[in-house]
Amino acid sequence: MYAILGAAVTPQHKTRLVYDARLYSRQVIPYLTVLLKAGLLERSGERTYQTTRKGRDFMQSVERLEMMARIPTYPSIW
Repeated sequence: MYAILGAAVTPQHKTRLVYDARLYSRQVIPYLTVLLKAGLLERSGERTYQTTRKGRDFMQSVERLEMMARIPTYPSIW
C-alpha cells in the first residue's frame, strides 16, 4: 500500500500505480478500495488517483517507524 501512496503523490492513472507498485491490475483494485475508504487516497479526476494529506501523514509515520526499528548489524564496542 505504501508503494501505491508513494506513486500517487501526484495524480496518477491506475495503470501507473500498478506499474510502480509492481502489482497485477486485478491485485491493485482491493488495495485502492481500502486506501479510498480509509481516506488515504482520493480520486482526483475521472480516472486518476492522488494521495491525500492523511495519506502523506501515514507515509511519514511508516518512515519514522522504519527508522526506529533499524537495528545495527553489529554492536559498537568502542
